Parts: sequence; structure tokens; C-alpha cells
Amino acid sequence: MPDTIELFKDLGPVYPPREFDYHKAFTDNRYYVFDTETSLIKKDSNIYVNVPEFVLGVGCLGASSTKILVTENSVIQKEQCLFSTKHNFIIVGHNLPFDLNVVGYIPTNETMLWDTALFHYLWTNQRDTFPSLELTAKYWLGVSYTKESEVSEMIKAGIDPKDIPKDKLAAYCEQDVKLTKDIFLKQFEAFSKADMAWQNMAINQMHWLKNVYRMSKIGLKLDAERIKT
Repeated sequence: MPDTIELFKDLGPVYPPREFDYHKAFTDNRYYVFDTETSLIKKDSNIYVNVPEFVLGVGCLGASSTKILVTENSVIQKEQCLFSTKHNFIIVGHNLPFDLNVVGYIPTNETMLWDTALFHYLWTNQRDTFPSLELTAKYWLGVSYTKESEVSEMIKAGIDPKDIPKDKLAAYCEQDVKLTKDIFLKQFEAFSKADMAWQNMAINQMHWLKNVYRMSKIGLKLDAERIKT
């Protein structure tokens, strides 16, 4: 891989990212897959108003098998300003707005996002409205995925993740990162073979996901006088 600092270099005010930006980033292995673990979420709690407590995060950079473990809620600083690289990197996750919210990152207009849940929803003609990671893995990888682990049983028993040993929780989180990465690779392969009109639609939907998330965090400007008329 190229030097890390070069990968994180801001390429300037290209806006908005288009299909070719995604293809170029993918070819250059400029994508970052990540997932977070949080404290238990109260039933019916609004995660955008009451953000779950961050416990740890695990990320995987490009084609590298190297895992990046973050145990403090300072991902932006610890990851060499990864989340401020605008269109230079594709940020990948499953139900991505949740994890971006947990680490406190609001993407810029130039940021490239890839939500594997959203892509699955689009690819299956909007059949699976809220596809779980398990369902998505079954479709794209042909595997039945269940977290059979000590940590899974502890969480099911009501033990808060922040009270689980960090090494065990990190290994638990890493399972999801690896699975999400494998799904992303399969999805991007399908995306690359789709016609350009479909590719354009899919990227626009990723932008809409980003914009709706941004609005949930910073609001939406409205022209009050225009609305009155």
C-alpha cells in the first residue's frame, strides 16, 4: 500500500463524489471498514438525542488485514484525521449513521459513504427494509452468521458491554468488521457490473443517507419567508 500519510491527503474541493470517485478509491484500496461497541441502549431511546456511550471501535484499512483498535471516544484524532479526508476515502459500515453518531463524526458534503445495509436494500428492489447484518451476509456471502461467543451470551444476559473485558469485546466487534468488509467487497463487485444509471442512483442514495444524517445532527436551513408565500 502507498504511504499512509499520502492516503489520508486531502485532494481538494471535489464535490460531490461521483461513481468514478468511488471506483478510484476502491481500486487504490482507499476504504475503511469500521464498527463500534456501545453501552446498552435503553428501549425507545432516541440515539441522536441520547447518544450511546462509546466503549470501543474496530476498523480495517483497505485490503490490509490489520485491525485498528480504538478504546477511547477520540476516533477522529487517533485515526490520523481519517474522517476528515472528504472524498479521498470510502467510509464503510453496516447501518453506518449509528456508528458515525457514536464517534461524534458529521461527514462533510464531499465525504464518500458506503452503507452495506442501504446497498442491500437498493439491490433487492427495496424488499428488505431494515436488513440485519446476518440477513445481508446470508444474501451476499451465502453464510449463516450467528455470533456464538461468550460475549454474545453476556450481552443477552443484560451485562453492559462497558463491563466486559476489552480484549473479548474487541474480538467480538472484529467479527462484524470482517463480515462487513467481505459483504462490501461482494457488493462493490456487483455495483461495478451494474449499468451506469443504476450506479448513479446508488451513489445518490448514499448521498441522501449522508444528508439525512447531517440534518439529524445539525438541522436543516429553511427560508421562512419563502414558505409563507
